[in-house]
Amino acid sequence: RPGDTQSTTMKARSCVTVLCVLVACAVCVHVVTAAMCGGSPPTPGAPNTAGIYSAPPVFVKSVVNGTLWKAGQGDDSISLVHVYGTPYSMGFAYGTLLKDEMTQFFPRVWRHLLDQVEDADFVKNLKLPKFMEDLLAAGGLDVALDAMYEMSKPYTPTWVEPEQRGIADATGTDIKLIRRIHLIGELTKGRCSMFGMWGDATEDGRLLQLRALDWDAD
Repeated sequence: RPGDTQSTTMKARSCVTVLCVLVACAVCVHVVTAAMCGGSPPTPGAPNTAGIYSAPPVFVKSVVNGTLWKAGQGDDSISLVHVYGTPYSMGFAYGTLLKDEMTQFFPRVWRHLLDQVEDADFVKNLKLPKFMEDLLAAGGLDVALDAMYEMSKPYTPTWVEPEQRGIADATGTDIKLIRRIHLIGELTKGRCSMFGMWGDATEDGRLLQLRALDWDAD
């Protein structure tokens, strides 16, 4: 929004947030078929022999409080978003820059998740706490995720809600849908790919964490 000031701390944190969702968006370009977060990967895992893409990203467009870039080529390209300002303005810029992708992503992945929880074996493999499994069976996925939201709210940073609201306002997506999809990993307690940075690796020494949503794509 006009008048927002750039915050270096916000920029660093927002880049991590952006990358998390972009990983999920990139996966969901294809039809999602099976969850891997509830299982254990083979040890050792298959090596990644792909080369590191080192060319500079290509500028695509900019809006107030954000810019969009592309890195890579063809099917191996990803979107890089740089947003800054207040949590709400970062979310709004993010949603504006990737509006087309997000308006496709959120309903598609939600439909897939609803289909999966109808499979009793899938739910059993999640190894949920008994009370949450009962809640899921009785009320459905939306009720279970809304309960997870209330349970995790005291431990959630205050910037998360306005950032998600900014995305919702920019894309016309119900904020409850955005919130529920972001809480899938918390509900399943999966073993998805993660990394963290802290100390000398971040500007203010605070922890920045990225978590990928490791779902199979066909």
